[in-house]
Amino acid sequence: MRIFLIALALFFLIALALFPHLNATTQADSLPHLNQGEDSSVEDAVEPDDFGDWNRQASHTSADLMDIQFLDEQTGFAAGSGGTLLYTPVGGADWAQLPTGTDYDINALHFFDAGNGWIAGDHGLLWSTTDGGATWQHHTILAPDNLHALAFLSPDLGWVAGEDGALYHYDGNEWSQQALPGSPNIYALSFTDAQRGWAAGENGVILHTTNGGSSWTIQTLGVTENLFALSFIDDQQGWTAGSGGALLYTENGGALWSPKSLTSPQTIFSLAFRDQLNGWAAGAQGLALFTEDGGATWQMDGPETGFYLHAISYPSPNTAWVAGQAGTIYQWQNPSPVPTATPTPSPTPTATPTDTPVPADTPTPTATPTLTPTSTATPVATPATGDIEIIVFYDHNADGSLDEDDIPMSEIVIILRDGQGLLRGRATTGSQGTASFTNLLPGTYTLWADIPSMYRTTTLYPDTVQLSANALVRSELGFTSVQPPHYLPFLLKP
Repeated sequence: MRIFLIALALFFLIALALFPHLNATTQADSLPHLNQGEDSSVEDAVEPDDFGDWNRQASHTSADLMDIQFLDEQTGFAAGSGGTLLYTPVGGADWAQLPTGTDYDINALHFFDAGNGWIAGDHGLLWSTTDGGATWQHHTILAPDNLHALAFLSPDLGWVAGEDGALYHYDGNEWSQQALPGSPNIYALSFTDAQRGWAAGENGVILHTTNGGSSWTIQTLGVTENLFALSFIDDQQGWTAGSGGALLYTENGGALWSPKSLTSPQTIFSLAFRDQLNGWAAGAQGLALFTEDGGATWQMDGPETGFYLHAISYPSPNTAWVAGQAGTIYQWQNPSPVPTATPTPSPTPTATPTDTPVPADTPTPTATPTLTPTSTATPVATPATGDIEIIVFYDHNADGSLDEDDIPMSEIVIILRDGQGLLRGRATTGSQGTASFTNLLPGTYTLWADIPSMYRTTTLYPDTVQLSANALVRSELGFTSVQPPHYLPFLLKP
């Protein structure tokens, strides 16, 4: 019997090594600031799969993602634990991790375009970037509170809030502290203009300001659940949601909040409304709800995952993204796409000629021909271009540099995109591990790769390079193996 058990264990170990996708470990990651006592164990990240109208995207991270924002259907950002910040210019078809230089959790982000944005998080983390995350400016606030919510109306007008009543206002130059009555933990902010805004947080608290945050009044809800989400359509209609499936609606700016009944008691972490009728809610254990009648009814329309979904972005009627535990990102595609209206061109009015009578007795002068000089063509200068070359190698010691004993990797597909995220070339590495892109105009380019399964990168990925005229820029991309965990499935007993 013992021989049989040992043989079975060895067979299982061999199967794990040969078929790593059969291994599914679990981790228990408690939410950094939303501990509701619910089971938060999750499976390790898997390869993208289709779930009805949802498609799981490869985020290339196992960090818990706490916020996500798409500027349009192509450009998006996501952020989360351990200073993780992700960027995609291709609708999430691929995600790249941007360097932040911090291991503090990022709880909120707000970008105005692909270059300019803010992140906020634990220990008073409040940083801004003007170059898409390549460099960061650190902003000093008065106390190192954990920050959970950002709200911006423009690059020169914003607010940030967090624990113990932390609230700061930005005027385009500096952050100044504002006071909240009772100093509650705040998890969500929403402003509809420079004067009117709302803050939601622990124990069902909602605060309202009509003077840009200089003073706040408490709006009574009659609930004690923690509130993690706010979404206002205008200064009258808004939603808030939180633990235990709490979901409330106001149509008078919060003077009265009416609860909405849901069949699921799962905690809601995020809300996103596009207009008075259409909105999404996302939450615990893969909860995703959709309404198209202003919240009168809600459809269970989730990606069928047990992962906690902390954030949702709904940039257009036809697509939405959710993000959550263990690097989870799903994209929703509208099964009944809303057609985009094509403007009908206005007809060009046809001018009606006016006949000018010519007197019969008036002689018509003979025009004297004017000699037109022959123009000399101005030569058009050929723009100077440059080249980019990349070498892909197996990094034996995973030190991020190309050493003599590292082996070039062939048949790796390299994708080149410009500073706007547009595709500018695709090449496959040869026997020497190199791929080249030639005759490129000067500018910023990013090198992406189809990363083989069971490999991870050891160098900065993706690599963004600055190309000058008549220059050759070389880039290196190192890979190393991702070793699956090995363990005995059971204890062998005598």
